[in-house]
Amino acid sequence: MGKVFISYSVKNQKLANELCAYLEQTGVPCWIAPRDIPSASNYAGEITRAIKAADDVLLVYSKDSSKSVHVKNEINLAINNAKSILPYCIDNSPYDDDLEYYLSSRQKIVSYGDISKDFALIRHALAPHHPETVTPPAAPATGKPETPPKRNRFLIPLVCAVLLFAGLGLFLMLRNRPTPPVSPDVAETVDSLLAPRDSTLIPDGKTKPDPDEQTKDSGQKQNKDQQHKDQKQQTPTPAVDTNADTFTGTIKNGYPDGYGVYTFKQRRRIDMHDEKQRFAEKGDYIEGTWTNGHLNFGEWYGANGVKKEFIELGDYPDVQADHVFKKCVKP
Repeated sequence: MGKVFISYSVKNQKLANELCAYLEQTGVPCWIAPRDIPSASNYAGEITRAIKAADDVLLVYSKDSSKSVHVKNEINLAINNAKSILPYCIDNSPYDDDLEYYLSSRQKIVSYGDISKDFALIRHALAPHHPETVTPPAAPATGKPETPPKRNRFLIPLVCAVLLFAGLGLFLMLRNRPTPPVSPDVAETVDSLLAPRDSTLIPDGKTKPDPDEQTKDSGQKQNKDQQHKDQKQQTPTPAVDTNADTFTGTIKNGYPDGYGVYTFKQRRRIDMHDEKQRFAEKGDYIEGTWTNGHLNFGEWYGANGVKKEFIELGDYPDVQADHVFKKCVKP
């Protein structure tokens, strides 16, 4: 059984080496350059002899191999020596004019984009000269010690079963053990200890609660009900101002605080402490930073998203109420 000669472009060397390793692990001997060329050897002569001795020539075909003079020479040698050629097309590049004459009528493997599937198809295609009787390659060693053979696999279940039955037997033995008789004096003492305190016996043998305790419990219940009622009255129902402007960010005491976007629900004036009159229209918004409702600085945009101007009011402690942006709600 001869070897499989792998022809490839140097730019596809990584894939060619992986393909070579896979085939050899499945029992297909391969010849690949430069691995199988002895040092100080005649390169061209070694390749020629390898192709003549091979059973198959496996071509890793791509846009790079179509431009390789060495690949074309290797395919020409394979044709002249009547070798079986299997192209493995790893991209959509058409055959080069110099190769189409030789390869157009040959079976080829077109890549699925998954080398595991591609390599399996290639291995199957090489079966005429290399029967698929070899066990698939084992997983690479991980450096971990081998798992010891499983011995006495019935020992642990057997021990668990014995312990279970032993526990069950002990439970049944304790459960069926007769209860020692209790003397009348002891029984009377136990009954007196178990009897409820501050209670009065009534004719049917039941106990009647102490009136003082009953009154105390009733008073506690009334106090709890009153506290709950007071809490409900003290908790205000959250009101949403539907006319309030919206703010995407942190709202503190109803005012914007920190970085965010303030959107106007209606037309209003923006005072920048100068003589210019500025009015934000409905839908306009300001993206900037606030402190307790005071705008520090920000970009003013129209409702259509077009920037109007950069504004800066500053966080003035003595600013009048109309300079503070109105209370707002989250959108």
